Amino acid sequence: VTASNLPGGSTVVQNALEAALDAEIDQYRDVLNGGKSKTALGLYDALLSRIRNSASGRILFRVKANIGHCHLLLGDNVRAAHWLAEAFAHAPAEPKAIANKALSMLLLEKYREAYEYGLNELKIDPANQWLANYVVQAVTRCLDLDDPLSKIPEPLRELDDVQAAYVDFLRHRNRTPDWWTAARKASAAHPDHKMLWQHKAEADLDEVGQSPEFRRGSRLSPDTRAKIEGAAKILLARWDQRRLSESPAQ
Repeated sequence: VTASNLPGGSTVVQNALEAALDAEIDQYRDVLNGGKSKTALGLYDALLSRIRNSASGRILFRVKANIGHCHLLLGDNVRAAHWLAEAFAHAPAEPKAIANKALSMLLLEKYREAYEYGLNELKIDPANQWLANYVVQAVTRCLDLDDPLSKIPEPLRELDDVQAAYVDFLRHRNRTPDWWTAARKASAAHPDHKMLWQHKAEADLDEVGQSPEFRRGSRLSPDTRAKIEGAAKILLARWDQRRLSESPAQ
C-alpha cells in the first residue's frame, strides 16, 4: 500500500493564527519530504502536545495525518492507520481526510471495506483525486474484482498516482506484457513521478529477463544493453535516495 502525496497536506486557511500553524506544519512536512521521518515525527508530536486543546479541527487533522504518514514511512502500519483515522474524525468532510480513512483501512488489510467506502465517497464527490488511487489499490487486493479504472471517475483516471496504482494492479495480477506497456506510457506522461519511473525501469528489466535473447545467454544486443543500463541508472538513483532516509519502509 502506498500513500498518495502527503495525507496531511494543505487545506483551506481560516485565519492568521491558523496560517502560522499551517506554515509550521508545512515546515515539518519539508523535513518529512527530505527523508527525515523520525525527526519529523518528533516535531509533530511536540506540536500536537502544544496545541491539542486549543487548535481547530482542521489543524488537528493536518498534524495527526502527518503523524500517521511518519509512522507509515517508518513501517508501522497499525499506528499509521490509528493516526489517520483519528485525523479523519477532526475533519470528516475534508476530501483529504476521506482519502486518509480509506488509506487507514488498506493499512489494516480491510480491503473490501476500503473499496466499498472509497467507491461510495467517489460517487458523492467525483473530484476527490486523493481518494481515487486508494480505490484502485483496494481493487488490486480484492481478487474477485477487476477493471479498477472503470470504478474511477473518468477525469481522474490519468492522474499520476492513479496510473501508478493501475500499473501495480496489472503487475499484481501477472498481466504481462500489459503492465510493461502501462508503466512506460504512464512514466512518459508523468516524467516527475518517481514511482512510475521505478515501475518503468522494473518493466524494462522484467522484459529483458524474459526475452529469448537473455535466456539463451547469448551476446546482448546494443539496444538490450542500453535498456538494462538505463533501468539500472533509475533504480540506483532511487536506492541512493532511500538509503539516506530515515524511512526504511520506503
